[in-house]
Amino acid sequence: TLLASRELLLAVPFCDELPMHQDWDWVIRVAGYEGVEVTMLPKPLTVWRVEDERATVGRGTNWQLSLAWIRQMRRLVSRRAFSSFVAIQCVWRARASHAGWRERLNLLWVFLSEGRPEWRSLVHFGVFSLVPRSIYAAMRGLARSSADSTETAAGLSLAWTRDAAPSALRRTSG
Repeated sequence: TLLASRELLLAVPFCDELPMHQDWDWVIRVAGYEGVEVTMLPKPLTVWRVEDERATVGRGTNWQLSLAWIRQMRRLVSRRAFSSFVAIQCVWRARASHAGWRERLNLLWVFLSEGRPEWRSLVHFGVFSLVPRSIYAAMRGLARSSADSTETAAGLSLAWTRDAAPSALRRTSG
């Protein structure tokens, strides 16, 4: 759950034309403005439960759209973050959409050449590429049952100083 002031949401609106990744897109863009700080809260303020079978925008399998979006955001994310996104978001979507080996090898090339993978993203790439979905779902279920998510999960919040008016929002350098 994103928490932000109405003023900040009006000053930096969501991109309505994006079919998915709207929340990530907004957080990445707004984090580059002076006076805005993105933080994780130690405890969640909301609990949102979605059944595994329920269709949501975030479960769409259009991996090409995800890859195009992260490439568009390339100047705002690190190479490490780029690789992690490809490993976690694009690979499972490619597999779920029954993309062929040629497309999946292309994703591996993008993952390695355009990003800077670390061991966690390499593991994610391997799991999402090779582990059958039924086994992955079983492992995920075990992980969920071993910890109460409402006790361990953190939440995302945005801090915006009111010293600067929305019209005075300026991009930070770097």
